[in-house]
Amino acid sequence: MKIKLFKLVLVCFVIPNMLFAATDFPNRDVILDKTKQITGVIFGEADNLSVPAATIISLTDSKKYTISDMDGKFTLTCSEGDKFIVSFMGYVDYTFTVTKADHYKILLKEDAVLMDEVVVVGYGTQKKATVTGAVVAISGDDMVKTKNTNIQNMLTGRVPGVRVVQKTSEPGSFDMNFDIRGFGAPLIIIDGVPRTNMSRLDPNEIESISVLKDASAAIYGVQAANGVVLITTKKGSNDGQVNISYGGSMTWQMMSEMPSNVSAVDFMTMTNEKALTQVNGGGILTYSPEDIAAYASGEKQETDWNDAAFKKTAPQSQHNLTISGGGEKTSFFVNLGYQTQKGFFTSDDLDYERYNVRAKINTKITKDLTFDINISGIADETNSSRTSSDNLIRTIWKQYPTDPIYANNNEDYYYRVSTDEIMNPLALMDADYSGYNNKKQKWFQSSASLNYSVPFVSGLSLKGLFSYDYNMGNDKNYNQSYNLYQYNSDDDSYLGTAKDSPSSVYKDFFAQD
Repeated sequence: MKIKLFKLVLVCFVIPNMLFAATDFPNRDVILDKTKQITGVIFGEADNLSVPAATIISLTDSKKYTISDMDGKFTLTCSEGDKFIVSFMGYVDYTFTVTKADHYKILLKEDAVLMDEVVVVGYGTQKKATVTGAVVAISGDDMVKTKNTNIQNMLTGRVPGVRVVQKTSEPGSFDMNFDIRGFGAPLIIIDGVPRTNMSRLDPNEIESISVLKDASAAIYGVQAANGVVLITTKKGSNDGQVNISYGGSMTWQMMSEMPSNVSAVDFMTMTNEKALTQVNGGGILTYSPEDIAAYASGEKQETDWNDAAFKKTAPQSQHNLTISGGGEKTSFFVNLGYQTQKGFFTSDDLDYERYNVRAKINTKITKDLTFDINISGIADETNSSRTSSDNLIRTIWKQYPTDPIYANNNEDYYYRVSTDEIMNPLALMDADYSGYNNKKQKWFQSSASLNYSVPFVSGLSLKGLFSYDYNMGNDKNYNQSYNLYQYNSDDDSYLGTAKDSPSSVYKDFFAQD
């Protein structure tokens, strides 16, 4: 009996240790070997040159991605068995699977279909395969995949060498830097005529955009020193049918990031710390412990100025109606577009809307003589409060969380805040209370051309073109005098302080052709 008991105790001791050894250490080794770092280099198969700025992204985990550097090299942290796709404009996508190897050489094949596309070069067209200069083209169908009120923003990341820096996303603001290879603003050519309002075009009326980067732009002379952007609008077909199409979208914009304000307790604590360290007048607390305790317990309510001033989302919508068609000799294209964009302020006094219309008729007068007419109209309007958005945001960030929005929480009386500027941002963004800005602009652009194909000389033609443009604007700025208040509980009264008195109106009108 004693021997059996000894064996039983021994078995109970050994088995748990065996389970521990069999389950714990192998799993730990698997975890340590799960990820690895690989390197690689990407080349173009035709010229064996490195491909910079190519994207390498996982097909299963979008968080695993990278971009090749100027020498075509890349580094990735991944696992064996992961599949990645390599993409670059003008080349066929390449897919590879991570194996035990640590270095990969990838050769990208040119996209033969893409090279057969026709691009606009100077005053003519060529196939991409025959273009020797630096020319990049993007179709209008690719443009409309991105929803934006500014067509220049739609080119971001789509055309190599084109840099678009958006200084503000405020509705109705087109303040941005647009250049090719950092050489300054390029020359904009719309349907053969130099124009400047590219940013307000409707992307649904664009057939293609070609970017000329080097000597291929020399035909336009010294104006093309910074490169040329050629925009070709759509035209009707000659299939004898009438095509009617509608497209619309509704999107909601969200802030990418907004710094948050500290709480009232943290604000008062840090203010006291600042007061204690001052050389002159130091040692005196700005807020007493009782004041801080009142906010900590909820007896007094703090103000979150961000929540009061900003909405979480802002809508943006686009609508488009296109009618096109034609017969053997005449074709037509008509486009009607409407866009609107709202701002993030809770006052709803910041918005932008635009109307676009384009009509294009192409007709053959004779076998060799063609007449074209192209008419475009653009009208937009921007409404905002009297104070610019950037100043409003700065004012919001300066507010004390201990200050209320309204005196005695009465929404008829905006509170006279404690900041040095004594500017209540909610009063400033209220257009009905403190004033507004209204900006209206209109563009009329037209061109007519005759094109004569010389008989018996293939490829030779003569073209005469006439264009007329007209632009007008009407701006109104109304600064209304308003009051900020403090509440007196002794006699239940509101003491008002006048701001920006007297009221003023400024109007500006211009017209040019």
